[in-house]
Amino acid sequence: MTDAAAGVDPKTWAVPPPRGLRRFLPILTWLPAYDRRWLRFDVIAGATVWGLLVPEMIAYSALAGLPPQAGLYTLLASLAAYAIFGTSRHVVVAGTSASAVLIASGVGRVAVFPAPMTTRCWLPASCFFAAGSSLRRGSCGSASSHSSSRDR
Repeated sequence: MTDAAAGVDPKTWAVPPPRGLRRFLPILTWLPAYDRRWLRFDVIAGATVWGLLVPEMIAYSALAGLPPQAGLYTLLASLAAYAIFGTSRHVVVAGTSASAVLIASGVGRVAVFPAPMTTRCWLPASCFFAAGSSLRRGSCGSASSHSSSRDR
């Protein structure tokens, strides 16, 4: 880092953080400024990701001991939630095999008795959303970027 760059205060040139509702709903910030020329490419990218994630989520729901619909509902909910609450264009949010095994071990004890599908699915989904909302958005990315920038 040069001496000139070290003396510059980021508050003088950085964009101020969003305030009010825009702080918690980033879609209110980026959607009005969305460039419609990107729509064609975003639709192609979304269809590609959807084609990869649908079979993956069906397999993960089977791994968790749940019917295939549970994986599809989880996929729809996680993608919709990230579109509203997410802050990065380059992230895909979906279930993992590790979360499928954890759900199977946790829900397996509860789901011994016959229960409607909604009862079996809302509990793990609610736990994931609660855990995600309690964590500070971007903290993992911030930690990894700070550690890599210190090495330079």
